[in-house]
Amino acid sequence: MKKRGLALAISIMLFGQTIYATTDMQQVALKSGIEKAQVLQESGNQILLNGQLLEIPDGVLEVKGHLLYPLRWLVMQMGIAVSWDQKTRTVTIENPTYQEAHLYLSYLNGLTSENQDTTYKLPDRVKTLEIPSYPLKSNDTFMLHQKPIGITIDDDGFNISFAAYDYAFKNNRLYVTPEWFNTIFLAELTKISEGLEIVYPTPEQIEKELENMQKVLAPLTPEETLALWVRGQQVRSGALQYSSLSPELKQQVLASKRGWVTGGSSPSAGKVTILDKKQQAEATLVYTLAVEEMLQGQVFETVKEQITIKKYTLEGNNYWLISEARGDLSYLSLLPDADLK
Repeated sequence: MKKRGLALAISIMLFGQTIYATTDMQQVALKSGIEKAQVLQESGNQILLNGQLLEIPDGVLEVKGHLLYPLRWLVMQMGIAVSWDQKTRTVTIENPTYQEAHLYLSYLNGLTSENQDTTYKLPDRVKTLEIPSYPLKSNDTFMLHQKPIGITIDDDGFNISFAAYDYAFKNNRLYVTPEWFNTIFLAELTKISEGLEIVYPTPEQIEKELENMQKVLAPLTPEETLALWVRGQQVRSGALQYSSLSPELKQQVLASKRGWVTGGSSPSAGKVTILDKKQQAEATLVYTLAVEEMLQGQVFETVKEQITIKKYTLEGNNYWLISEARGDLSYLSLLPDADLK
């Protein structure tokens, strides 16, 4: 088995819950090792969370013209658990919808990306799908410290860690820039006259978005299944691959907690050729594929995959799904390596 780095993409998603932060400024000297800051603390320093008006304890900080918000307090208002490990200087946030949100973003990436001319095309019926604009936002953070703190997002064992340099402490409270709410809660941030609007998804909204996407993408022919599998590897979309899998393989993927980005920018999956196609039974086809791994525009290596596609009847509908996959799979796909038969 090859040992190659696995890149992990961080993404942001937009949905429907609203927070407003309103502020009136009062200058106060902040005693820290960084520099002086302004503390926004006044009766107008409030936040509207789901229609509930709340006072922000001890105010909001302004450092170098940037507003910083109390992380623990705001996370707890969202009903999400948060903890701090002083020894490792790490915040852990238990976000129960993080994996599902990243699955949704992986679908969007897979449906919109066109990395090269050899990228497998989507089935014609999928092209009519109204795809939301890709919500990934650039996070132009600034550095307040040379030594970062850690921010870990955990969703029942699926976790991603970040290093944060744009933070400050006051009265033992951790403050961060609002862009972290974008990353942590998959939120959209909008400056408004009152201050800041944050729109973040509810678990129900994420579930509905995934349900709609998966329903449309469920493959109706072996060719559609193969297209989802191959394109998913080429554009590093674990979600497209996931839609091509049998219920048993989907459960295996979910149990692995590995995330929804596969492969890497280099080497990456290039041209995929069907070497062989055999009908094993009336409702079972076996494809042998040659996958070119590209490195700096050149073919680095060609690997083989053997994909078994079977007809499944699920909830009264017929779908063609991958029941078995063999070959050098663990780098480019969601599935582990398995010897070719």
